[in-house]
Amino acid sequence: MRKFFLVFLVFVCMLALMASPSHAKDSQYRIGVVLKALDSDFWLSVKRGAEAADKKYDNAEVIILAADREINVQQQVQIVEDLITQGVNALCIAPSGSQELIP
Repeated sequence: MRKFFLVFLVFVCMLALMASPSHAKDSQYRIGVVLKALDSDFWLSVKRGAEAADKKYDNAEVIILAADREINVQQQVQIVEDLITQGVNALCIAPSGSQELIP
């Protein structure tokens, strides 16, 4: 169920961005997907789902990043801050520590 929800969330983010009337059809959208880690079958499956969505839409680029371990909250916060600095259009985050990501 969680796998479906995360893949669905990435898909919804992409649809919302592409349906936006303020952008031309040939715009390139950058969507950051920040996972807890890539050290389990579950997160690898979510990564494959995001990659499939990336291939499906030509005007979107999905950037998939993750901390080295699920408990490395500070590394995940740094990844999110870097993506914000890069100016991504949307973020999909599976937070390792929600309180640390609030700021």
